[in-house]
Amino acid sequence: MILLVDAEGPVASPPERHLSDRDGWEMDFAPANTVHLMVQSMETWIVADADALNDYYGNRFRRRVLPRTTELETVDRAVIADALKRAVLDTSKGTYQKIRDGGGLLGRLDSDVVRQACPSCATFLDALDAFIEGV
Repeated sequence: MILLVDAEGPVASPPERHLSDRDGWEMDFAPANTVHLMVQSMETWIVADADALNDYYGNRFRRRVLPRTTELETVDRAVIADALKRAVLDTSKGTYQKIRDGGGLLGRLDSDVVRQACPSCATFLDALDAFIEGV
């Protein structure tokens, strides 16, 4: 079993403790090292790969409004959401919608690019690889 959840904010503790402290989750069901967080949200991983966003949204995508930092996971989720909103506003798809666009965008991401920008992604994908190899 592997569980992947949006952290919904900054993370300063192991995933199980973060979810217990922040959201009151009972984590007894989760074996050690099976809970992973998208820090701070799924959109952080999406914003990490501007090329995938550009391919999805097309020629009116505004890459320059995305956060430019080597520590993307420290950027507040509201800042990420606002940047994504502004980056896609003039495209033919219009606004970003998590349900409509999230899955399609996740499938387009270059995992190496996102791993570089988001250590939580690297940790999750390493755990997923180990899980698959152990099955």
